Amino acid sequence: MRLATVFSGIGAIEHALEKSNINYEIVFACDEDKYCKQTYFANYKIDESRWYDDIQKIDGKKYLHNVDLLVGGSPCQSFSAAGNKKGFDDDRGNLFFEFIRLVNEIKPRIFIFENVKGLLKKDTFKIVEDAFKSTGYTYYKQVLNAKDYGIPQNRQRLFIVGFLYNSSFEFPAKIPLTLSIKDFLLNETEEKYYLSEKMIDYISYDRENNYALDKNIDKEVAHTILATCSKMHRSTEDNYVATPKVRRLTPRECLRLMGFSDDFKIVVSDAQMYKQAGNSIVVNVLVYILKSIYEKTYAD
Repeated sequence: MRLATVFSGIGAIEHALEKSNINYEIVFACDEDKYCKQTYFANYKIDESRWYDDIQKIDGKKYLHNVDLLVGGSPCQSFSAAGNKKGFDDDRGNLFFEFIRLVNEIKPRIFIFENVKGLLKKDTFKIVEDAFKSTGYTYYKQVLNAKDYGIPQNRQRLFIVGFLYNSSFEFPAKIPLTLSIKDFLLNETEEKYYLSEKMIDYISYDRENNYALDKNIDKEVAHTILATCSKMHRSTEDNYVATPKVRRLTPRECLRLMGFSDDFKIVVSDAQMYKQAGNSIVVNVLVYILKSIYEKTYAD
C-alpha cells in the first residue's frame, strides 16, 4: 500500500498498518513539529526527501494517482471542547482545507480524515461536508469511541473515510471492552511520576462543588488523554492510579492507551511524549477501520 500522511504526528496509521500485517511504503509524511519528526524518524523507514515540514508546500499534483491511502487529522484545538473553539476563525482550523486540496490534487484511492466530534457542530460541519462533497468522493462519517475497540479510554473522534471509486464500506462494529486501565500499567515506575500529599489532596476534592473526587483515581476507563496532560493537574480530566501511592500515567502508559506497542521508541522528553500521545489517533480504532476497508473494499 502506498501511504501518504499529513499532520502525521507519531504515525498512528503506520503503526496500525504494521499491527495489521499490511505491507506499505511511505510516499510522504508531513508535520510542522520538530519533535514529532524526531519520534517519527526513530520509528519508521523514511528519508528526508519524503518529509515535509509545511503542508502548504506539498505539491499534490506531483503525486497524482500515486497514493493508495491518504490519512490526516488537521489540528483539533479550534474545534475541541478543551480548546479555544474558534473553529475556522483560527488559522489552525483552516488547515482542514489543505487536506481537501491534497485529496483533489493527489486523488488517492482512499482517504481517512480524523478530528474531534466538535467538528460536527451544525454551522461548522456544513462547511466541512460541502468541502468533502466537492471532491467527488463517496465518503462515510461516524463518531467512534476508543473504548468500543479494545482500548479503555473514553475518546470520541469523528472519522470520515472516502473512496475514489464506488464502495460498500461500513464502519467496524463495536466490540465488548474486556480490559481496564490497570491492564496497561507498568510493573515499576520512577518516583517522579508520584504525586505529593499536597497534590493528592488538591486533586481529590472539588472545592467549588464540595465533594470528594476519589472516584477519579483508579478508574476502569481512562479520561481522554490530552496533549496538555503534562502541564497541569485536573482531577476530572487527567488520569491517576494508585500503585499503591497515587501517581499520574507515564508516557509509555499513555502510548499503550493509544494502542502503541512497547517496541515503539520514545526518543523525546516526557513533556513532548505526553503531547504527542495526546495528539495522536488511537491505533486500535484505525486497525478496525483498515480491516473494514480490506474486507469490504480494498480487497475487491
